[in-house]
Amino acid sequence: LRRSIVDTAPTDATRRRIVLRVLRSDASHLLAFVGLRRSIVDMEELLREDFDVETEIARILAQATTSETKDRKARPRASEVAEALRNALKSTKDARDEAKDLLVETEKEASRMAKEHAALTEQLRASMVQVATRTEKLDSRLGRVGRAANRLGGKLQIVNQEQTMAEEMAEMLVHLRGFGMPDALQALPPLFADESRCKEAARLANKLREIAEDLVAEPKEKKLHVNAQTNRGEVDFETPFSLAVAAENVQTYCYKLETTILGRFEDALQEKEYQTMRDCIDTLQELDAKDAAVQRYISSRPVFLDVPSRLGAEETPPAMGEEVVEQQNSGTIGVAKRRTERVSEAQKKLRRYYDDLLTTMKDEAVTTEEVFPLPAEVMTTLIQRLLEQQVQSTLDSLLIAESGELQDSRYQMMLILMAYKETIDLASALQELSDPDTDMVRIADSLFGGFREHYLQYETELLEEIGAKQFSLKGTGSARYRGSLVGGETERFHRVSVQDLKQVVDWAKDAIDRCMEIFKLHQALLAHNVLEILTVLLKLTASYLNERLQYALQSCESGSKAISRNRLKTEHDMDFPTHFSKKAEALVNEVAEPLLVAVNNTGECMETLHNYLQEVVTPVVKASSATHSQCRHAFADFIHSMEESVLLALKTGATACSTLLDKVLFFEQRKEDFTPSRRTEMDILEPSQACYSCMHVFIEIRRSAQSLLGEKNGTSFTTEVSLRLHGVLMGHIKRYYFNMAGAVQLKRDTSEYLRTMRELGIEQVISMYETLATIANLLLVGPDIIPTVMESIKLPHEDLMLYLQLRNDYKSVKALLSQSGHIGT
Repeated sequence: LRRSIVDTAPTDATRRRIVLRVLRSDASHLLAFVGLRRSIVDMEELLREDFDVETEIARILAQATTSETKDRKARPRASEVAEALRNALKSTKDARDEAKDLLVETEKEASRMAKEHAALTEQLRASMVQVATRTEKLDSRLGRVGRAANRLGGKLQIVNQEQTMAEEMAEMLVHLRGFGMPDALQALPPLFADESRCKEAARLANKLREIAEDLVAEPKEKKLHVNAQTNRGEVDFETPFSLAVAAENVQTYCYKLETTILGRFEDALQEKEYQTMRDCIDTLQELDAKDAAVQRYISSRPVFLDVPSRLGAEETPPAMGEEVVEQQNSGTIGVAKRRTERVSEAQKKLRRYYDDLLTTMKDEAVTTEEVFPLPAEVMTTLIQRLLEQQVQSTLDSLLIAESGELQDSRYQMMLILMAYKETIDLASALQELSDPDTDMVRIADSLFGGFREHYLQYETELLEEIGAKQFSLKGTGSARYRGSLVGGETERFHRVSVQDLKQVVDWAKDAIDRCMEIFKLHQALLAHNVLEILTVLLKLTASYLNERLQYALQSCESGSKAISRNRLKTEHDMDFPTHFSKKAEALVNEVAEPLLVAVNNTGECMETLHNYLQEVVTPVVKASSATHSQCRHAFADFIHSMEESVLLALKTGATACSTLLDKVLFFEQRKEDFTPSRRTEMDILEPSQACYSCMHVFIEIRRSAQSLLGEKNGTSFTTEVSLRLHGVLMGHIKRYYFNMAGAVQLKRDTSEYLRTMRELGIEQVISMYETLATIANLLLVGPDIIPTVMESIKLPHEDLMLYLQLRNDYKSVKALLSQSGHIGT
């Protein structure tokens, strides 16, 4: 085993693995032979420092010899394996010692190499620090050198500029001396006399003019002796010359040259020689006279030479007074149609004129592109002049009458809106031809500044006129309108019409839409105008609703007062309830329904205005918090005022209904109902005819209130009527005297009243009518029970005594009560 390990294993580690593998195999066979139950010993424990090979082998052999196995042939084999194991373990231990020595040497070598690497690293770090320091110093030196070079370059550039300026100044002085002679303009230098060199001459003349003006501006006029050196050598002028003469001659030359170039520009403009025009513009630009060419060009345009015709309708629109007469003769539709036709005709003329202007400006854009170096600036000036002069003049002729006074409000408003839209469309189209930085739309919008000041007045006056006409309010024009109403139209005039209000609100919506169009670039003014339109609308509506409510109240009160006995007269037959139900419906329709309809329509009108505020006004004014708050406060004041008016109307209506019920009771109730002579208590099975009539009218009032006012408001109104009816019944009882049969009849009636009131479900009302029923008991019971009944009724003793006096047997009852001490003598 050892020879095989030594021969085949190339390294100590390989030998070690082989030995372990063999030892594991042989040991397992040996232990199986001797029947050992313990596990195979972990061979790595053999590598411990304190492991004794001989002791371990002896232990294994002792176990093998003392084993209970009876196989004698296995013992020699165990000895051989033990010997081999001993040799293998010894070899393994030797290999371990060699590996340990090799490990120690390796650690020493690694420690030495780590020290050498640390030293080398430290040396490299120190070198890098030195390199960085030297690099910084080098960068600093390079920076100083660069700055010095920049300063030197700047000085050289300044020197070059000064030298060039000196040379140019010397040359300028040479030419300036030539212009300083009195006859300089008769004998110009070749440069200034050559027409082919106009651009160069213009540039030089402009500089000479500036130099001469600066020199003349000195405190004292000097005679200048020039000793200048040019690039052509030194020139010495011993002859003095006057700077003032030179400046005057240069200015004269520049003016003549400018005039000549402008004349040449105009000739080329007539012939459409664009290259010549461009050359002239370049020359004029050297003379700082480019604006003169632009102005000359603009003023020569045909669009500024034509006198604009006055656009608009040939006919003078009718005044407000004339319009009313014309409405009576031909109707409103004819006037509106003629007004619309005239506006349409004016729009066609204006649009045709604007189309011509746009076509002309497009042609001018082509010309300026060919001629001017900055065509956008020229077109901007041209278009701005066009808007401020030609378009403004056209708008004045269209929107202002010959006399200078504003025309009919509606016609004028329609013209302004139409002209504004067309003008803004023209400005938007012209914006593409001009400089984007110049807002042509705002310039076009500014043309309407004077008309915009009066526009709100047109809208509010027209809204008031339409509202007064639609609502037929008291005031201007309403009397004539009322006089033309007959029959059913008069009845419609007095009612609250939701449809009429919606038409006025629709016009107010259109008014805000028109304001949004004209004031879209002026949000603050737009919000203010919307507030004014809302204020006028609320004022008109409040006057309209209050007037109609007032008329409904008058109708209700007059209808209640007009009820007579003949109108309520009904035959006393078996079918009385059916007959009177129709009459009750007619009575309620005459007395209560006009008011209830007015209140119901008033609520719908208020809802319509609330929707108008939320959907139309608020989106426009919400950007301005102050105006938005004013709109909400104005509407809140309107609602509060109308709620008070409606509440007062309902209270008055409830009083009128109670008056109607009182008349029904008074006219229908007969004395025989409560003092019958031929009827006994057993014959009285039904309520009286007056009770039937009163309840029919009350039920009809409740039905109408529920139908017209809604469940909640209808119940409140019915409750108010029932409370007033209770007072009516309390007073109605005092009109009659009662015998026993009459008291039974009263008990039947009060039971019917209570039954009807229980259907309302109002505890306060039920309690009051229960008290009314107990009063009937006071008239019905025997004298001996009266004190007990009086104690159960929650009324003052004096009031109970008044009802007690209605009994036919009051004298005997009074005597009995006096004896019992319940009343005084």
